[in-house]
Amino acid sequence: MGEEVAVKVAAIREKKKAEKKKPTPPPAPKIALQIGYRVRLKDGKAVGSIDAIEKNKAIVNYGMFTTNVSLDQLEFVSKS
Repeated sequence: MGEEVAVKVAAIREKKKAEKKKPTPPPAPKIALQIGYRVRLKDGKAVGSIDAIEKNKAIVNYGMFTTNVSLDQLEFVSKS
C-alpha cells in the first residue's frame, strides 16, 4: 500500500514541476502617468482620472470621492 502512495505522490510532483516551468507573461510596459489619464488601483476595479501629481503621489478622482495614491499602485487604463 505504501508503494501505491509513493507512485501517486511522484506523479503529482512531476505534474507540479511541469506547471512551474511554464513561462509567465511579461509585465505590461510602464507608462508615464499624466494628469487626465484614466487609471485604477492595481488591486481594484474602480476607474478614476488623475487630477494632480505631486512628487510620487497622484490625486485620483473617482467621481464621488478623491484619494491620494502612490504612482506605483496605479495602472494605466486609457487616455481621457
